[in-house]
Amino acid sequence: MQERVRELELEYQKYLRKRLFKGAFLGILCLGLGLGFYWGLEIYAHQKYLNAKLLEEKKHWQAKITEAKIEQEKMRLRQEKFKQEAQNSNPKEQNPPPPNPPKVLIKSSVFDTLSLKRSYYQSPSFEKALMLARLYLENKNYEKSIFWSLRANEWDKSAKESWLLFARARAALTRGGEAEILALYAHYYEGMELSQ
Repeated sequence: MQERVRELELEYQKYLRKRLFKGAFLGILCLGLGLGFYWGLEIYAHQKYLNAKLLEEKKHWQAKITEAKIEQEKMRLRQEKFKQEAQNSNPKEQNPPPPNPPKVLIKSSVFDTLSLKRSYYQSPSFEKALMLARLYLENKNYEKSIFWSLRANEWDKSAKESWLLFARARAALTRGGEAEILALYAHYYEGMELSQ
């Protein structure tokens, strides 16, 4: 019987040791998981902070780039204005007034650009875009003529007149490049008369 008691005591001590090891193992495991979770949160917070800082830096540089573009455009406009003033103030280039006043030619048009644009946006068509390109070219508004000739070209890429209006407006903008642009156009549309 004493042997049986001794065996039971040994079994009980063995059980207590196992329980102690299990408790210690679970404690270490929980501590490790807690520390891992804490470090993960720290890394996440640090990464979030870095991303916010990078986004702020990106916005800052985008604003700087936008400001630089605006300043560049202002400078270009000032230079153009200065050139125009220099040309207008040069007395050698000014022509003397003609002895007889020139005859005034009044040209009436059924369409004005505003109503034609309104009509185009209500019901877009190739003819309206082409007419707008032609009107803007006649009024020497070359950038808008280019825009509307390209709009007409979207409707019909094979239409020669929209390309010709584009080439003339583009040549007028580049001042002096008309011969090159019209030659390229003539080469593309062989046999097309450019004097139309």
